[in-house]
Amino acid sequence: MRYTHSINAVKCLEWDISLAQGALIDLINQASSWAKPHVIGDEVYYWISRNKIIDEIPVAYSKADTVYRSIKSLAEKGIINHVKSGKRDLINLTEKGKSWNVKGTDIGDAKLGNKSELGQNSEIN
Repeated sequence: MRYTHSINAVKCLEWDISLAQGALIDLINQASSWAKPHVIGDEVYYWISRNKIIDEIPVAYSKADTVYRSIKSLAEKGIINHVKSGKRDLINLTEKGKSWNVKGTDIGDAKLGNKSELGQNSEIN
């Protein structure tokens, strides 16, 4: 079970998704570190079983059919790609989904600027 989740509330509102779906995107976002990769064409997908999602995010999901509905919804919104391979759910993030933790956030949009844009009392000086 995951102890912490990085849920981008701004993106949840912008994309009209629930906190549970936000937790699922966070899990998918980190899938490359734990899920089995599958190459289809020139894209890498990750096998993320519904039961694994329930085990990892029990505060958000307790039933496989609820997980499946969230996966389908995220795919319909263009946030993830979802492919069935037999009974396996293969998932990856779309370009839109990849903006989850950078674009539109203070960290992702931040820029340092040059010295003329910084005040004399800046910590960078």
